[in-house]
Amino acid sequence: MYNLGKNECKKIILLITYAILFYYFVTNFSSVLGVLSTTLGILSPFIIGFALAFILNKPFVFFRDKVLGKLADKNKKKERLGLRAGIAILLVYLLVIIFLVLIFSFVLPQLVKSISGLITYIPQYSKELFDTIDNMVDKVIINETMLKTIEKTSTSIASTMKTVLSNAVPAIVSFISNFASNVINIVIAVIVSIYLLFDKDHLKYQYRVIVRAFLNEKNANRVLRVTELTSKTFSDFIGGQIIDAIIIGVLCSIGLAVLKVPYALLIGTIVGFTNIIPYFGPWIGSIPSVFILFMVKPMYAIIFIIFVVILQQVDANIIYPNVVGSSVGLGALFVTFSIIVGGGLFGLVGMILGVPTFAVIYTLVKEKAYKNLKKKNITKV
Repeated sequence: MYNLGKNECKKIILLITYAILFYYFVTNFSSVLGVLSTTLGILSPFIIGFALAFILNKPFVFFRDKVLGKLADKNKKKERLGLRAGIAILLVYLLVIIFLVLIFSFVLPQLVKSISGLITYIPQYSKELFDTIDNMVDKVIINETMLKTIEKTSTSIASTMKTVLSNAVPAIVSFISNFASNVINIVIAVIVSIYLLFDKDHLKYQYRVIVRAFLNEKNANRVLRVTELTSKTFSDFIGGQIIDAIIIGVLCSIGLAVLKVPYALLIGTIVGFTNIIPYFGPWIGSIPSVFILFMVKPMYAIIFIIFVVILQQVDANIIYPNVVGSSVGLGALFVTFSIIVGGGLFGLVGMILGVPTFAVIYTLVKEKAYKNLKKKNITKV
């Protein structure tokens, strides 16, 4: 009779446990989702606080180590680390407050005004567009079927655009109302983020202690390596994408205003917001912008297309390499794949987070592959 060893028994027990949990999850899927949703709702201030701390970590480290670190006495740097951390958090949140004041005082009112004005003038712009099409028909031979298709498509797009813009103002108002009604959760999230930033080094030490205490050396090193890689990749990518999006949005708004293109702030906001999505973002934002300007005056649309192509070249060759750099280390094919798969599974969030997630997986697989090749003494493949 075969005697099972201690490790074999442990594996069998774990396998049976996983099978029971999987069966329970499948048979009670809706209940599990309900519990999960409730749990996430309760933990939302902590999740938001963690996300906030994650995003603000880079400017915090910059102020603490680069700016305040140079001003501190070299012999007392460690002793005054807490003081520098406190001042750095104060400076970071001061910048955040200034940014929010500018958004709520200047940008949002202008956006609401632009959207309201655009909604009011859409019928007039549509009529002018159809008149332009009629004039083109007089000069160019277009059959009746094609003409009807063009007019039907234009009407449909104009109607859709009006619906979207009509919903945009209530959405902005709703966002502000929800922001105000969730003040307690926001305050808790901010407090959590402050604590995480202030005590980040100690928390990292505690995490390493727990990992090494409960795992063997090999698995502990593996977990810490994955954690470090994931943190660095996500931090570099998300922080870089947000900064790049803000820069592009500001440059687009200023450039269009200088060129006297209408709705410069609205279009700059659309282009900047969609620029968070890698590769496809700028073009996703350009499509509605082109149509808005084409309805106003076709020449504005042409000016915008030329301007945005130049802006994207400047971004791709100068701004993006310096702000984001090669933080993901993926080729265009893998980036496209991760955006499509991430977007298909989790929507907009998946399109943004799919790239750094796939980058982590890709790096780990590549490291494992080279390690196996080295073990086999294979130098050429």
